[in-house]
Amino acid sequence: MWSFFKTFLATFLALILSFFLLISILIFLVIGFQSNDLNPLHEKTVLKLSFDKPILEREKENPLSNFDLPISEVGNMGLVEIRQTINTAKTDNKIKGIFLNLSSLQAGYATIEEIRKALLNFKASGKFVYAYSETLSEGAYYLSTVADSIYLNPSGMLELNGLKSEYLFFKGTLEKLDLKPEIFKVGDYKSAVEPLMYDKMSDASRQQTRSFLQSIQNTMYANIANARKLPLATLEHIADSMLVHKPTDAVRFGLADRLYYYDQVEDVIKTKLGVEKKEEIHFVGYEKYAGMVAEQEEEGKEKQGKKNKIAVIVAQGDIVSGRGDEETVGSEQIAETLRKARRDEEVKAIVLCINS
Repeated sequence: MWSFFKTFLATFLALILSFFLLISILIFLVIGFQSNDLNPLHEKTVLKLSFDKPILEREKENPLSNFDLPISEVGNMGLVEIRQTINTAKTDNKIKGIFLNLSSLQAGYATIEEIRKALLNFKASGKFVYAYSETLSEGAYYLSTVADSIYLNPSGMLELNGLKSEYLFFKGTLEKLDLKPEIFKVGDYKSAVEPLMYDKMSDASRQQTRSFLQSIQNTMYANIANARKLPLATLEHIADSMLVHKPTDAVRFGLADRLYYYDQVEDVIKTKLGVEKKEEIHFVGYEKYAGMVAEQEEEGKEKQGKKNKIAVIVAQGDIVSGRGDEETVGSEQIAETLRKARRDEEVKAIVLCINS
């Protein structure tokens, strides 16, 4: 019996020691990664924006986002934080320009429009914005046109052929399965249930979809034509006729400036910064710079105190009954949050942002 207890005690102590050793290693790793974030920016720093995560209204809190760890790459980016970061970079004397790489842009057109306006405001300071990409979707290209110069990879692709909307219809499938959905539909333009009712778009649905897409496209093409100094009719002809098949077409029609590889674009940036080509460019990534901006904002809030606050409440996702979760907006939760803000005497106004 005594031998059993000795073995058990030794095993238990070994587990405890292993646990504390593991915690110590993790702490040292985090401190090591964090120490890099504390280094001041170089006098000639370029902010690199890739937007390679889904962009939502607000960034979901990730405790590892400020550390250069693989797990910190998951999650999303927040539109509010992106605008704040770009606005701070505008007045930061160490940030000399912005480098856009939009090969993996994941955002809707309303979000793209907001980011584009923030970049235009940044350019008003006289700082440069350069864009480079291997592939540019229609939305990514629209955002790229804010740049002073657009560089496309010689083997890349640029899409400019207009907006479209596609629907899947399940009426035939349901009939083959001998299933009949119970549908309650009120109003000609309430088309959410039409995929279960019809095998093609109704006239009302087609009308509202075309109107919606045309409105977005008109704004987008007008801004692109203005940025690229092209007649609007010419740009519309290029898109409607789908004339851009190769990267050389993009340059020939004035949609891009040069076909450059990444290292050639780096040389352009070095020339702009006035540094030797053998030197390295001091880039700062979005995650790191946004973390620095957030820390400065928190320090500013502490100095200003907590009086006369404006509560910004974000409703992101489908609106559902009940508490909801991270992906949805629960009616109970949002109502509770609004009541809490209303009862807070320090809150003088509420801004409700809905992205649903």
